[in-house]
Amino acid sequence: MSPIVAITIIDRVIDQEAVLALRVVDQEANHKVDQEANHKVDQEVYLKVDHIVDLDHNYPTDEAGYQSINMDKYYEPNEMVNGNSIIKLIGEGRYGIVYLATNERNETFVMKQLKKETLDQTREKLFYEEQILQALKSPKFPKFISKFNNENCEGYILEYIEGKVFEDLLVRDRYQFSKDEIYNIGSQLLELIGELQDNNIVHRDIRLPNVILRENKELALIDFGLARIIDNERYAKEIDYWYLGDFLIYLYYSSYKEIDSAEQPWFMELDLNLEEKTFLKKLLGIEDAYQNIEEIKSQLEKIKKLNLP
Repeated sequence: MSPIVAITIIDRVIDQEAVLALRVVDQEANHKVDQEANHKVDQEVYLKVDHIVDLDHNYPTDEAGYQSINMDKYYEPNEMVNGNSIIKLIGEGRYGIVYLATNERNETFVMKQLKKETLDQTREKLFYEEQILQALKSPKFPKFISKFNNENCEGYILEYIEGKVFEDLLVRDRYQFSKDEIYNIGSQLLELIGELQDNNIVHRDIRLPNVILRENKELALIDFGLARIIDNERYAKEIDYWYLGDFLIYLYYSSYKEIDSAEQPWFMELDLNLEEKTFLKKLLGIEDAYQNIEEIKSQLEKIKKLNLP
């Protein structure tokens, strides 16, 4: 896939991403949207290429090593934090700065440094991730290891799960997923969502940078910063279905060959049969939504059988 076609695909799908973001916000607007929900629109409507952290970028800092905008300290490779050595910066979001680090036993883990501004404003919400990960007992989700707090920062230590995030597979590697691979990934994501629902949890952020493909082709779900306990009102299980539909559309676009430059909705320009279109539209709530996860699994199995040679 050429870079030009890749960018075209991202531009096409961005409208779909915007619709998803607005639907999440509409869901929460009925229940007194706070600053976190308001930010969701900004967070979701973005160009995927720009979202990837530039690991070679030198972020502006003052003499003490703090970024000039928010006064959070950015750690350099080999710097020590609570007895742990920083390997590299691996990501950054509104609420945290994420590093790969190692301890004195040479064990590798993820260190999530919580940003001071949002920490002061929404401390209780930021620690939902801690509470939820401590409740989950599965290799499909990162283990919560410990908290840390020093004069410069605070945050927590999480298990490091090896593999590639789907954002890298699509944007950097230009990997083209076959339909069989898409169906398998969809089935695995449904298993992850089902496991969360068994624990009364909705993730609310099942996006390309938050799903890891391991070497054994199994999936893991990370970044539980927006996860909440299901209340069937503001935090409804359907939110994860919307994200699943959006996720799968990105995978379908990975093998998209542009024929006509005229813009069309995804369900017209992608090579989808009727069952696939119905499946994705129902996930996204464009058509009558699925009532439960078993209905979704059943429809996906039907699609798999239709695709058999």
